Amino acid sequence: MDELRILSATGALGATPMDEDSFWGGVERHPHLIGADAGSNDVGPYGLGADTCYFPREWVKHDLRLMLLASRQRGIPMTVGSAGHMGTNKGVDYTVSILEEIAREENLPPFRLARIYVELDTEALHRALDAGDTETLDGSPTLTHELIDATDHAVSVMGAEPYLEAFRQGADVIIAGRSCDDAIFASYPIFKGFDRALSIHLGKVLECASVAATPYMARNAMLGTIRSDAILFEPMNPRQVCTPVSVAAHSMYEEAHPHLHRIPGGIVHLGGCAFTQRDARTVAVTGARFEPTELRLKVEGAGFVGYRFVGILGIRDPLTIRNLDRFMRFAEERVRTRYPQWVQGRDYEVHTHVYGVDATMKDWEPLRSDLPHEIGIVVEAVSKDESLAKLICRLHRKSLMVAEYPGQKATTGKAAIMADEELRGMDAYRWTIYHTVRVSDPMAHARVQMDTLGGERT
Repeated sequence: MDELRILSATGALGATPMDEDSFWGGVERHPHLIGADAGSNDVGPYGLGADTCYFPREWVKHDLRLMLLASRQRGIPMTVGSAGHMGTNKGVDYTVSILEEIAREENLPPFRLARIYVELDTEALHRALDAGDTETLDGSPTLTHELIDATDHAVSVMGAEPYLEAFRQGADVIIAGRSCDDAIFASYPIFKGFDRALSIHLGKVLECASVAATPYMARNAMLGTIRSDAILFEPMNPRQVCTPVSVAAHSMYEEAHPHLHRIPGGIVHLGGCAFTQRDARTVAVTGARFEPTELRLKVEGAGFVGYRFVGILGIRDPLTIRNLDRFMRFAEERVRTRYPQWVQGRDYEVHTHVYGVDATMKDWEPLRSDLPHEIGIVVEAVSKDESLAKLICRLHRKSLMVAEYPGQKATTGKAAIMADEELRGMDAYRWTIYHTVRVSDPMAHARVQMDTLGGERT
């Protein structure tokens, strides 16, 4: 083939409904594959730890319907990676169950579907740790058996190879667990014999679809084309354009080093790339280079911390705001002295977020001289004892309403409350594993299962 066209349907499947006009405009350009990234760890460990899809089912089904209809009407393959948001086995099966609904509703003829599972059991992780095959990643703590035992769910992050195996087995649709974002789009060009470095770079830019174009428009489609010596990018919304800056910026997106893109078993070097405006809306890129490295797979794990309750209040009194540190310490001390039998950090955790003063930057905040006229405080209490979490949250919040400090004039009512009750938040989880594991086979943690959907199942 002289070229291969890949349509990235949306930057995050199900995050919000994808733009239909740009998607169908992309389909009219006769792509050879339609793909979408369905997950991310950006929103934190909740989705993985709780093993649930963070995005609304209605939106996920909306996007899957468009992709599946276009795939089957055109007779081209479709790939979805990090299915169910965090790519667990349950997330893969959840996504397939939605596709089964769509296939029945649309009376689609039979097609071959591959599920790729990459969830790990803790025993495999214990063995890897004992064998000395684990390494820290991006400043993560040293992995211990205690951290593994505290893990509810763990997934291995696959590269392109499990997708290649699914294509070899004749998959029309691939629903994959936790994936390197680039692999969702790069695997098909690699399968068809295109240059690996160019294919990975193509996938890197396509992962967020229209985000690599300007002006910013979320959930719009992007067309990527790969040739023997170059890759090209064009947004499918006519109000957007790709520029050398917009494509180069996304090539560096979420990278520890702007010129190095790491994948399982290699590094794609981007420092020598050239970004050229091919026409008014299209950018061509050349120069990516692949360097093989030791084969290691990233593993992500999350574990339950406790039940969460939240209290919200606001302060507008300038004297209270000027004495904010003492004001906050009063509530902390009151909780400690009232319940000495419970120890913070062991029995419960309290986190306060002062919006208007350091809530976003915390200790890194450089602007501390000018105090705001109004602040909002969110009290977050977490404990594995649900009733204790609620109790601590209530006492801490109420203590802020009567806190004492020098020169105060008011006795109580120093804070306005949104509601005199604690709000039940989502359960709290933490990252327990963010490491790499040395393997000898890129398929070491992956299992491909083939099935037939649509028509009469066989």
